[in-house]
Amino acid sequence: MFVQQAAALQPAMIARDALMQRSVEQQLHAFKAVYAQPQQLYLSQAWTDFLDTSRKERPMMGAEGNLELTSFFGHLQRSPTAKIFIPKKSFRSLSPGNPYLQKAPEGTYEEVHPRSITLRLMRCREGVAVDWIDMMPALEGWLELGKKRERGAPEPAPSPTAAASEVSAFDRQLLLGMATRLATRAMVRELSLRPSCDKLCEWLKSYLLVEHAADLEANGSVDRLHDNLLDQPMCIRGGALVDPLSISLEIFERSSLILEVIEKDLEQAPQHVITFTSSYLEACLNTPTD
Repeated sequence: MFVQQAAALQPAMIARDALMQRSVEQQLHAFKAVYAQPQQLYLSQAWTDFLDTSRKERPMMGAEGNLELTSFFGHLQRSPTAKIFIPKKSFRSLSPGNPYLQKAPEGTYEEVHPRSITLRLMRCREGVAVDWIDMMPALEGWLELGKKRERGAPEPAPSPTAAASEVSAFDRQLLLGMATRLATRAMVRELSLRPSCDKLCEWLKSYLLVEHAADLEANGSVDRLHDNLLDQPMCIRGGALVDPLSISLEIFERSSLILEVIEKDLEQAPQHVITFTSSYLEACLNTPTD
């Protein structure tokens, strides 16, 4: 029972990690846009260090595992005020042997408050979650059209990134790639339990998760993956029938179910960090004023 519940929660937990990664990326861009260089440098370094630590503490977590990246909020809240060195821009560069060359770079130290960055990042995460929820109907519609196309319906399935801005196209592909990867891994897991399908399982894992791994990334194309899969001939592998059409349809079906799970979890996005939000507000109330 516990294993089944954990398997059901896995898409939601992996989506939370992806949401956290995307939120940090957008917050870094936001800091850059307003020339908040100290905050940008601090967040970038803190995030990199946190990821390295998380991967070392969870070395067995692969593509299927989650790193519980939402705990980054707690890491930021516990961090003390820091000073970030901002080098002064020089108008001309001197040769290394020039006696007037400064041995140490000139610049200033700027104070950064991690708790303030935490609040900004929470708001950014909530905004990304809302954007992803708004995309879900379009993604589910694309998957439904894909299923109709492969069943012989006349209308073609449009590209999931058609008529979309660059940012929304990136997020659409990210979500579709995540759902397709999880759907494929679930299929591979089930096939691995059938000795008669070991060759089919091996081929499916190699073809979709290795050869076409790039199509499951945020810069890839799930549409291209399905098209290439349908180009494969029907054959027999180890006594099991390999029908690319039925495999593609099943991936569409499973991806739809996974997106439903992710959407329901995204609707509760503010509650995922309510502990950190409460801690932030409590810290603010307890902070003495000058």
